[in-house]
Amino acid sequence: MQSQRTFGKEAIKFTGMSKSLILHFNQPGLQTLVQDDGRYGWHHYGVPVSGPMDRFSAYLANWLVGNAIDSACLEITYSGPIIEFSESCQVAWCGADISPTLDGLELPGYQTINVKAGSVLRFAKLEEGCRVYLAVGGTWQLPKILNSRSAIPYTSDTATPSSVIRKGSQLEVKTGNPIQTRTLKKTFFQVGNKARIVTGPEWSKFSPAEQTFFLCQSFQLSPHCNRLGYRLNPELEGYDSRGEMLSSGIVPGTIQISNSGQPVVLMADAQTTGGYPRIANVIKADLDGLGQLKPGDSLTFEPVNLDEARRAWLNKKDKFISLIGLSA
Repeated sequence: MQSQRTFGKEAIKFTGMSKSLILHFNQPGLQTLVQDDGRYGWHHYGVPVSGPMDRFSAYLANWLVGNAIDSACLEITYSGPIIEFSESCQVAWCGADISPTLDGLELPGYQTINVKAGSVLRFAKLEEGCRVYLAVGGTWQLPKILNSRSAIPYTSDTATPSSVIRKGSQLEVKTGNPIQTRTLKKTFFQVGNKARIVTGPEWSKFSPAEQTFFLCQSFQLSPHCNRLGYRLNPELEGYDSRGEMLSSGIVPGTIQISNSGQPVVLMADAQTTGGYPRIANVIKADLDGLGQLKPGDSLTFEPVNLDEARRAWLNKKDKFISLIGLSA
């Protein structure tokens, strides 16, 4: 890789007028999706919230280009796309490091980047994490389905066809006035190899031996992992299937135990009800770190109570507000 250069405001001329930027996807990457904050208020109809797997990385990327933090951005998983920019714009990336380059030069993360018209963004080797979030300053010109532009990749693609990136995709962004360059420390990024949990509704139905195994075992993400959920190995030792259960409500972070004894951590695109026993739930503050795991990574669990889970979430929000407030 060539050496990094400084991307400053002198590298680009902005007119100060709104213009239509087209992102040309010469290659789509392994899985590149448009994600905003998700679909809230539809869970009781069976519609997943979706949104970013690492929500705070997406928030930070949007803030760095002057967008509302819950705006649409690209979620790029494991290997990235090749994107050509038709107009000058501002971009920022946060989250996993997939060795991005702009016109062949290393593209630094966690800062506002000025991009010239005709520039080409590429990704190479995955260095850390699993998902990177690329924000573009402006408003994505994509239709909203149930008040969200987030992709629904595991249903009929007629729902959000433009939000699932394919080779040859072209997305329009209406850009506006540029902002002054912003820079952040990599404060919120983490790979969640250890997740705090609260016990689930069916915790007491597991034997003391099964509970101990679950809390003491170092699990490994199986190859069967995606935005729906992570299947973990090994299975619970000596697990005796509880048989059929009535379907009950589940949310991102719920950990179910399948009939074979395999733990399954449900993620952003998970269904809204399920019939497997719910042994535990990953606390909200630790879900972003889980979003950066990939098959083969390890995962252990640490039990906390509800008060500790609430404090962890409030502390994370307070740190986020302080971070962008101090950096403005």
